[in-house]
Amino acid sequence: MAASVTLPAFDPPPLSPRAATYFKDIFQARFEQIRAAVPKTPFSVILWGPGPGSLALYNKRVQIRDELRLREQAAFLAEDLPLLQDLSVMPRLQRWMQATAADLVVVIVATTENLAGAHEFTADALIRSKLIVFTPDAALTPEYRAVLNELAARYDNVKPFHYPDDVTSCKLRGLVLDKLGEMQIAKWRATTTAPLSS
Repeated sequence: MAASVTLPAFDPPPLSPRAATYFKDIFQARFEQIRAAVPKTPFSVILWGPGPGSLALYNKRVQIRDELRLREQAAFLAEDLPLLQDLSVMPRLQRWMQATAADLVVVIVATTENLAGAHEFTADALIRSKLIVFTPDAALTPEYRAVLNELAARYDNVKPFHYPDDVTSCKLRGLVLDKLGEMQIAKWRATTTAPLSS
């Protein structure tokens, strides 16, 4: 049986009136301003992946899209987006334009075709930094690993999932929301020009 550890009871001195006023009027005001603003930082999110033929994964894409919309984000399945009328624009170029315009691209891999759709953009520094790729752990063969290793090492944005447990649970949704939160902080910091309350 492990011995319990008793932490020493620290009794810090109270804040001085000046420090307490500064904490309340400055720190707390800034903190509340940031806490309110960051989740409202707008994002456009595209979700690539399987269609209704892989019903559980398709439903997960829909669930994530709907959750993001409830959080006031512009989230779309790739097939929700209108196709260009200009037939001279190849499908690959359309996907590149979508991914370039989006703030976050979520890829749920069910087939090698889904993986190829993401892999064709991993050489593009702008796009690969905003990808999050979910791959079934059973699919992590040497061929898949070769495709995804650099992406995972550089951006930590390749996330294996166990089918069906991680699909029926909220794991994928939670990982997308975590990634969105990280990116909202970065975007808020990069785009905020108004000074914090002081």
